[in-house]
Amino acid sequence: MMKGEFVHHNHGDRMHNLAIMIVKSICAERGYSFLDPRPFKDKAIYPGDPDVCVRIPGKQGNYENRIIEIETNPTTASITKKRNQFSGDGITDLIIIDMRKLVKGRDWQAVKVGDLYAFLELWTP
Repeated sequence: MMKGEFVHHNHGDRMHNLAIMIVKSICAERGYSFLDPRPFKDKAIYPGDPDVCVRIPGKQGNYENRIIEIETNPTTASITKKRNQFSGDGITDLIIIDMRKLVKGRDWQAVKVGDLYAFLELWTP
């Protein structure tokens, strides 16, 4: 893939899919590289399918690998599961975007696309 290109596969409900595509677009605009998520699916314990896997360029040629998870209703159990699924593989940080902070008890369909984009841009590293 060329820099700035990304592949998207349906993952979750419509709002979750839209949020993932927006985060991927933000990451591409910021010049991040996308990492192959398949190794996480092959784990013997806690296999998973991360929403977004990126490599962020740093200073002096260093980089940071990040997994970005979009959660509509995170709980202690779901956060623990995500940490088990996506840690110990060279990923330096797991970022969980809590969509409840945007929705604030409203129906998902009441959220405007511009508000969704601004919220995700704020929380995407």
